[in-house]
Parts: sequence; C-alpha cells; structure tokens
Amino acid sequence: MERERSRHFSLKNKSIRTQLIVYMGCFVVLPLCLALMFLNIYLQRVTTENMTSYDSTLLSQIKANGDQMIEVTNYSTSMMMTSKSVLENLHTMARSGDSYDLYRAKTELSARLSEMESSVLNAVGAKLPF
Repeated sequence: MERERSRHFSLKNKSIRTQLIVYMGCFVVLPLCLALMFLNIYLQRVTTENMTSYDSTLLSQIKANGDQMIEVTNYSTSMMMTSKSVLENLHTMARSGDSYDLYRAKTELSARLSEMESSVLNAVGAKLPF
C-alpha cells in the first residue's frame, strides 16, 4: 500500500505533460501569484501615503491662502482707518447736507475704495473663496 502511494505521488513515473504542468505551477504560477500579492500590498500602502501627503499639502495651501487674506484685509482696513483723506471725507459727509462738498467727498471716497479694492485683489491674486 505504501508502495502504491509513493508511486502515485512520484513524478518519475508520470508523463512529461504532467511533470511540465506540476513544475510550471510550482515555479512559474505560484511565484507570480505571490509577487502580485506583494505588489498589491505595496501599491495600497503607497496610494494611502500619497493621499495623506496630498491632503496635508492641500490643507497647508488653504491655511496659507487664509492667512494671506487675513493679512491683506487687516492691512487694507488699517490703511483706510488711518488715511487722513478718508477721515476728512467721512467727516464732510457727516457734517454737510445736500451740497457740492458732500458730492465731492462721496466721489473721493468712492475713488479711494476702488483703489483699495484693486490693490487688495492684486495682493491676494484675485482669489476669492466663493
């Protein structure tokens, strides 16, 4: 009985085709399957690392753009608050009724606001978060 089993599992007595199939399965197909499994695991790890890196870079850029917007807004607001001509025009608007001085103060204030808007948009590269 032992002889029959050993003869049954022995490749010496098998045909060339059977030996070829067994050897191709052991030395070609099995290593290829293992290599594909390892490659799949490696690609999953690299993809996850790239997604994490991309997300952190994107958040860093958003933070930098937000910081830049806040800085430019603070600067332009302080420029408007400390500008002597803007303050004089605001006082003129508050004091005068319907007169030429009121019209001139509104026109000058509007021009100053247009300049400020243009410079603020240039400073942030015209990137608005909307």
